Amino acid sequence: MPKKSTLATLVVLALLIITLTNSLFIVEEGYQAITVRLGKIVNTYTNAGVNFKAPFVDKAKIFPKKILSWNNKPKDIITNDKEYLQVNVTARWRIVDPVKFYETNYSIEQSFSKLDTILDPEIKSVIAAHDRVEVVRTSNEMLNDGYKTSESKEITTGRQEISDIIKDGVSDSFKDQGIEIISIIFKQVQFSDNLTQSVYERMIKSRKVIAEEYRSTGEGEKQKIIGETDKELLRISSEARAYEQLKKGEADAEAARIYAEAYKGESAEFYSFWRALESYKDTLPKFKKTFSTDMEYFQYLYSSK
Repeated sequence: MPKKSTLATLVVLALLIITLTNSLFIVEEGYQAITVRLGKIVNTYTNAGVNFKAPFVDKAKIFPKKILSWNNKPKDIITNDKEYLQVNVTARWRIVDPVKFYETNYSIEQSFSKLDTILDPEIKSVIAAHDRVEVVRTSNEMLNDGYKTSESKEITTGRQEISDIIKDGVSDSFKDQGIEIISIIFKQVQFSDNLTQSVYERMIKSRKVIAEEYRSTGEGEKQKIIGETDKELLRISSEARAYEQLKKGEADAEAARIYAEAYKGESAEFYSFWRALESYKDTLPKFKKTFSTDMEYFQYLYSSK
């Protein structure tokens, strides 16, 4: 009899332990929970701690409060200007309403399927409405710094604005599911592998065009400078020749004046003597033979007067 009593006590204790264990659940820091009874939500728990639920009837569903990440698979997307880009996007999101989240997604795993279904088409749609340069660049800062190429152009919508457009386009849909989309981030944007070689060839061609433009501009500036230099040299030479002729004319006039004064004045005889000596210096060294000096030309060499 005592043995039956002990066994019954152990059974009761076991049932109590099982019941108590099934009645308690813990919500850790950074998590939230709901209790579901026969498919209906009966309570919500947003604070960390130990909580009670009806044993065997209620089920606790625990969801994270922390920020989660969704990553799409890199895929080729055609832009508005018919360029193929391989885009890899991540979305940062969190559960803000566990009741709506459970009613529409049931579990975290199911929510990722919903994220794929809603985000992927929106990303494709928004990128398809914008040119490649808008997806690649965030701002016009590089242009303002003077870095321009033949492909450069001003953009009104950059990559950050495109991210915001995608976020705004899906926020209402996810809000109805108890999800907040915090941000859309482009992790990687690159040319499609199928088009990489053709893109490289086009870039090389573009750079050659730019180089030729620089060479042409440089040659034009060179010819301009040479022309201006030649023009300035001609001007200086012309002015120098004019100045030379002016001074020569003035010198000749002065020489003529001196000659005239010499002929008119008392120094006419000395002038004649000086002119003869100057002529001797020029002509005598050229004479190889002199047969006679009895000439008027040599009067100052042999005359006693």
